[in-house]
Amino acid sequence: MQLFSRYRNEMEEVFPFPVANTFEILHEHHPILLQAVIFAASPGIVSLGVQDELTSAIMKLLAPDEIAKSKKYVLYSLLHKEID
Repeated sequence: MQLFSRYRNEMEEVFPFPVANTFEILHEHHPILLQAVIFAASPGIVSLGVQDELTSAIMKLLAPDEIAKSKKYVLYSLLHKEID
């Protein structure tokens, strides 16, 4: 809840999406947006380890297939580059 409040009070005006709902509504109806808000508000408040956990949670929620495809592409690119 502290991170949600920080986002609303300190960061919302500079981010591209205003959050017009309460924490409870976001938690129930828009969990991905809530995760993004918590992630955006976390630097300087939570440890780097917790930030890494938040990053992993968001990545799993957003686009696991796209992330997997990107990792495969990067790996392929690196391997192909070494062969040339």
